[in-house]
Amino acid sequence: MTRRLIARFAALGGAGALLICAVLIPAQVVRAATAPDVTVKVVSVSPDVPPATTDVTPLTVNLELTNTTSATLSQLRIDITREPPISSAQALRRELASPVEGNSQPFRLPSQTLDGDLGPRASRRVTLNLSTSTDSTAPGSLCLCRTGVYPLDFAVHASGGSATGSPERGWGQTYIPSVADVQINSTWLWPFFERPHRMISDTLFVDDALAQSVSAGGRLDRALAALERASNISNVTLVLDPELLDELVVMTQGYRVQVASGAPRAGTGGHAAQLWLERLKAVLARAGGYSFSAYADPDVDALTEAGIPWASTLPTAMAQRISLALELSDRHDIAWPAGQTVSRSALSALATSGVQAVLLDDATLPGAQDDGGGHVTIPGSPASALVVSRGVNAVVSSVVSTNGGGLSALPAMVSSALMPAIEETNNFVVLTPDRYADVDPSRAAAAIDATTTGPFRPVSARTALTDVDTYSAGDLVTPNGAEDAELSQAQLQLINAARASTGTLAGALGESGAATVLAGYPEGIQRAQSSAWRQDRSAGLAFAGALAQDGSALSNAVRIVRPSQGSYSLASSDSPLYLYVRNELPVPVSVKVAVAAVGDVRGFSADPSGAETIQPGSVQRFRVQAHVERSGHFTVAATLTTPSGVQVGPTERLSIYSKALGTIGVVITFVAGSVLAVALLVRFSRRFRNRARARKASSVPAGMT
Repeated sequence: MTRRLIARFAALGGAGALLICAVLIPAQVVRAATAPDVTVKVVSVSPDVPPATTDVTPLTVNLELTNTTSATLSQLRIDITREPPISSAQALRRELASPVEGNSQPFRLPSQTLDGDLGPRASRRVTLNLSTSTDSTAPGSLCLCRTGVYPLDFAVHASGGSATGSPERGWGQTYIPSVADVQINSTWLWPFFERPHRMISDTLFVDDALAQSVSAGGRLDRALAALERASNISNVTLVLDPELLDELVVMTQGYRVQVASGAPRAGTGGHAAQLWLERLKAVLARAGGYSFSAYADPDVDALTEAGIPWASTLPTAMAQRISLALELSDRHDIAWPAGQTVSRSALSALATSGVQAVLLDDATLPGAQDDGGGHVTIPGSPASALVVSRGVNAVVSSVVSTNGGGLSALPAMVSSALMPAIEETNNFVVLTPDRYADVDPSRAAAAIDATTTGPFRPVSARTALTDVDTYSAGDLVTPNGAEDAELSQAQLQLINAARASTGTLAGALGESGAATVLAGYPEGIQRAQSSAWRQDRSAGLAFAGALAQDGSALSNAVRIVRPSQGSYSLASSDSPLYLYVRNELPVPVSVKVAVAAVGDVRGFSADPSGAETIQPGSVQRFRVQAHVERSGHFTVAATLTTPSGVQVGPTERLSIYSKALGTIGVVITFVAGSVLAVALLVRFSRRFRNRARARKASSVPAGMT
């Protein structure tokens, strides 16, 4: 993943920020013209899409005018202008990004004179009762004579303050779609995702924040209330994290919450969780269906790139609890990857797990027709894509979120959603709030209702997969900033450390022992892999770090006992080395001991011991056959391994002192002794010969020499 580190954080501020700003600006539909003395906010427009008829049809526009000056404004007048229709997505995007007061072929409606004054810093609501018709001769009506989106401008004139006469004091704009016989299929995917609140225990929570989220006024409470208030949710598919559902089910049955110090306390959210789940069941009965993510919603792109697996099916106990409480099965045919992006390898893994379609955006499949999204085939993949337009969904977010423009942005949302059909490029639009949206229930319900009537034909996502035509948008790309948003390298390393510790220990425990000691760790590891940690990286690191630390502590519970003197002495070249191993786990473990010289120093070796079973809470002696080839000091590393040879627990460094000569020493001693013996033999032989010569010389008669 070195390529992920290149230009990390560099791309986030560019295209994404410009896109969001471009669409969110008109959400308020506010623009001061000549003098920004009055802000003009279009609060609502009804109906959202006027009927295409020659009959004169009422159109109600509610405005909010705010005097931003310290002077009283009087003689208030609103001039109303309808601009020429916009008939392309590109032109509509430009208008939404930078609304401009129409100067080209404007159609002017009769001005509206307002009674009364507008005091300093005061606001007032104004209702404009207009009418529409497709008949250009209908008197006083807003002529919607062609298919397209009509910008409708409101210019406020007033006198007062330093101005003379009645100059323009403020300006605002909204959008009126005219669709004739145009129809478009519409579907919503509605997310219920939350960061994990458990680690390895099903009933011990790391905090009690979920209780607040599902209580009255909480984020998940509001997300569910939006669906309850909507008149028709047949086109809404709920995308649910089963980890979240299981947490709530467990809360109803009694749970504990870990505190900073001391014993865990009883959780407080059981009643709120029960009420929320009951409401969810009622919503599911009205909705267009549901799909599960993999539990804990793992970050599939980051994990696939790092080679870390995740579970696509539910743990047995979790599946049983959810089935009993909600009568839901593990259905996960529609996937919502974090960020609406997916790599080719992650897509392959999702398709293998049974996913039929993935929710992507038009930055991941940029060939989606005019960024309109739709139902798209992906070359080389059995899974198709439900593609959302970033531009459209930015306006959706502005409508439904608590900090957005609200219903004033609804006309822009409806117009943007209809534009693919107006352009005749696509007959299907996919809409979603943000993944962790904090929605306003009334606004969100209004947004859903606006896409179920008139030109909108509501269809569920699952129905769309079979009934809505597909088109090819080309291959997948990785949008700028997508990799930067994934789980960090540091968190992935901690996840791998936890996997390594618990995975190797499992080899020493056996099936029953692993089921006892490692229960909950696979779930804990998947929770550490949640894409929700993208939203809070420091909390994600802390979660994964605590899990890795627990896994390491488990592995270190089986270890070699260091001798009190810290060293061993060997008396001969083939002396046995006795090591003691402690098992602090509550189950038996089977391990072997291996000893090797540190740094590949020559002169010491040892045969690995056989596998031995150590009972819970006991110490066992292991006999290791050592071999030394010289006397002196050796630093050795002693390790425990599973019967298959995978290391368990920490490596222990030991000191070994050998008094034995070893093979080389014996050879040297033998050779030296032999040389000495030969030398002595030669010396004694010479001395013997010299003495023999002396005796011979002394025995010769005088004169004979």
